[in-house]
Amino acid sequence: MKLKCPQCGKEVPRPAIILVKQISCSSCGLLIPLDGRKAPSSLTGTQKEIVRPASAVVSPPIVQASTKAPTPRVGVCRKCRTYNPGETRNCSKCGTSLYEVCLICKSENRVGTQSCGGCKADLSKVRQLETIPKLRSQRQYVGVLGVLEAIGQVGGLPGELDTARPEAVQAIAEAEIAASQGDEAFASGKFPSAISAYEQAMQACVDYRPAIVGLAKAKGSIRRPKSLRVTAVAAACLIVLGTAVVFGIPAFRRFQDERAWRNTTRRALSAGENYERAADFYRAYLTASPQGRHSEGARREVQIALPQKIEERDWKRAEDQIGLAGEQHEKVIFICKEFMSNHPFNKYNAEAKRILEERLDRINQREWNLLEKSVRDLGGDYRQVLSLLDDYIRKQQSTVYESKAKNFKNEFMTLSYARAIEDGSSKERDKNWGAAAEAYAKAMELRPDAREARDGHERVNATARPEQFEAAMQEGQQAEANRTLEEALAAFEKALSVSPQAREAKDAHARVKRQMLAARIADLESIGVNLSPGGVFSIVECLDFGRDQTGDELSK
Repeated sequence: MKLKCPQCGKEVPRPAIILVKQISCSSCGLLIPLDGRKAPSSLTGTQKEIVRPASAVVSPPIVQASTKAPTPRVGVCRKCRTYNPGETRNCSKCGTSLYEVCLICKSENRVGTQSCGGCKADLSKVRQLETIPKLRSQRQYVGVLGVLEAIGQVGGLPGELDTARPEAVQAIAEAEIAASQGDEAFASGKFPSAISAYEQAMQACVDYRPAIVGLAKAKGSIRRPKSLRVTAVAAACLIVLGTAVVFGIPAFRRFQDERAWRNTTRRALSAGENYERAADFYRAYLTASPQGRHSEGARREVQIALPQKIEERDWKRAEDQIGLAGEQHEKVIFICKEFMSNHPFNKYNAEAKRILEERLDRINQREWNLLEKSVRDLGGDYRQVLSLLDDYIRKQQSTVYESKAKNFKNEFMTLSYARAIEDGSSKERDKNWGAAAEAYAKAMELRPDAREARDGHERVNATARPEQFEAAMQEGQQAEANRTLEEALAAFEKALSVSPQAREAKDAHARVKRQMLAARIADLESIGVNLSPGGVFSIVECLDFGRDQTGDELSK
């Protein structure tokens, strides 16, 4: 089907594939709008229109614009790839300029900068505009359109680039018209005419793929008409081989990844409650396939699922051990502390801590009961009771039982002091001065600052000293009269301890010692020891014998 120009009335052939929404008249240059991208299937005239698939014109054969330019590093030379720190203008190795000019605002920007310092445009997109003048000079208008479509809408383009898009659209439209004429000639078997039409299309747009493919087909049909089937078969084989390479390798890798994942899950399940071993299997899978389809699942197992299972398993085992321990509170405390140290951020730590505190309280209560029993067993031995309480207080520092023990100690000391004072007063009334003094001494030991105990002790000592002295002297004199010199000596020493300055006691003590010495000498003479001056050494030699015979060592 042909279009009719509304200005000059000349018929304009309509192409099979429409890349733009309007076409230019070859006579007057008027742009004629098109209402569809494909020409109708029915044609007027004897020529048959060849409808080309849309994929034939999508990707340019010679220049293919990249949709995403790599982001260079700031300061890296584009020529020798040397990194230049600081604000140097030229490369330190090859001397190439390290600044590029923005095509929009003509501002200088350091190589690798993401956005222009003047117009804030994305330099990764604007940088692609540098290829447009070269593509235009080579009449590669499909590449020009690819670059413009890849960078999108960029405002403020230079004047020479503003006309790039209309020029490219017009050139592609002319190439498409010529290529459609070449297709019609090729379908009719007019290969020279088809070659001429395809060449005309390539003059308008060098990288117009339908014209390139059509020209190759037309020339091949003229030169090697008999080898078309072989060429087609070879091309088909290459296509099949390329498809297998492109799609087969990823499929094989996916197959390997699936097999490795199945083996990993099977081994992890076979490990049972040995979750540490299962985690090792998943880590091995991540090492072999860090970017595999199931890598996220493996990471979840290693980082979240398996640690939770390990914590639940360990807590269950700890509960079983606590149940078996029964009333062995120390063992339960050890189990709880070990679990809390192995799993410091476990959700079961609160329960473990509760059990730990409960068992500690039971131990403290048990020790408190034992302390009370020991205090009852010790009875009046207040020194041992106080020592026991002091040891318990040292062990129970910073606990509630520490204050409890201190209060108990204060009560015990108060009660013991009152009993000692009462006992001292009772013994003092009975004139049992020794027992009274001992009771008051006990009270003073319990409360050193108590004046009542100190006064009682001094009063008893002052009253009892003469009586004690007289009693000791009488006991000594009685023993001396009975010739029990050892008892007499002990009694006189007791009297001296009560009154050290008493002359009577000193004389009696010396008299008894002389009598004892005389008795020792008489014993030695009775066994034949020579006590003459020449026999002094004999006395020394017989000291051991004399000591064995008398039971005491001879005084000097």
